[in-house]
Amino acid sequence: MRRYYINLIFLLSILTLVSIWFYIHLHLYVTETVFIGGTLTFWAVWRIIRPLFEWAFGNEKDSWARRVLEKSATTEYLVLSLVPLALLYFTTASIYLVYEGAKPGESIFQVDVLNNQNPFLERLTVTSSDRVAGRPFFLNFSAVDLEYKIVAPIGFRPLKKRLTPWKSTHLRVPRDFERKQLHLLKLVPGLKLYARLPKAEDQPEQKYFLKIEAQGMVYRLDDLRRQIVFTGASEQDFLFMLKNYNKTNTLQELDEYLAKVGVPLAARKQSISILVGETRQLESSELRSGDEVKITVGKLAKNENQETTTPKHLLTKIYTVTDETEQIVWLEVTN
Repeated sequence: MRRYYINLIFLLSILTLVSIWFYIHLHLYVTETVFIGGTLTFWAVWRIIRPLFEWAFGNEKDSWARRVLEKSATTEYLVLSLVPLALLYFTTASIYLVYEGAKPGESIFQVDVLNNQNPFLERLTVTSSDRVAGRPFFLNFSAVDLEYKIVAPIGFRPLKKRLTPWKSTHLRVPRDFERKQLHLLKLVPGLKLYARLPKAEDQPEQKYFLKIEAQGMVYRLDDLRRQIVFTGASEQDFLFMLKNYNKTNTLQELDEYLAKVGVPLAARKQSISILVGETRQLESSELRSGDEVKITVGKLAKNENQETTTPKHLLTKIYTVTDETEQIVWLEVTN
């Protein structure tokens, strides 16, 4: 009986480790079923190993399994089986994404998993119907720093996680990702600057530049016209911002400004039509509430792509980004 109980302890330990290993790294891959909370709880472990204990301490004392466990050779096999099991247990990692926390209209999420900006595995997709994506990785002997980036829909910040041997990375998409709070700056020439700038269809001898400085970076547009210039984010994020761009509010703000400075109704309509007719985008770093942005407008030399020294600048303006999602910045020339 002593040999039997020694072998029984070994067997239960092995089966328990296998059950836990399977639950951590494979149950989502095999069943695509998300348990409440998405993590391994004591109750889940007990539900897994309870049948093993019931079998071990049941009444089937004369079963063939009991007779096998009483043999000394069984001890050797059980001890040897611990070696590959330990190797597998401590070198398996896994990545799983679970659809959770979406807003109405967000039914499909595509996520890139990157290592040093290179794909670590194929693009993962989770939807309201296919809620689980991911897989295990076997024989991992070192940790890997990964970046998870939602590429569709856009508007989420990347998330960095370390893939570690014997651990599983479970991410809820999009709940675990921070949504970007983007601020769209609409740079609009004031009345005096508007009068100086060429129209979109002109071939002027004198050209003007627009330069913005934010977060230690400089961004520049070398052919400023009578138009609204959108800025405040990277090129990719412009797609997200302009998709939700409120053109009606912009038209109203332009009309109120022009009416305030005394422009007649007919001239207001013409000017507004020109400003919104061919808008431009100036890529920048992501602007956040409270950021200070230095805006400069000046002339370009006629024959060289450089700023003139007299006058050096038509205007220089320091603007502090507010909490509003969209905000107009008027570019006023004082002389």
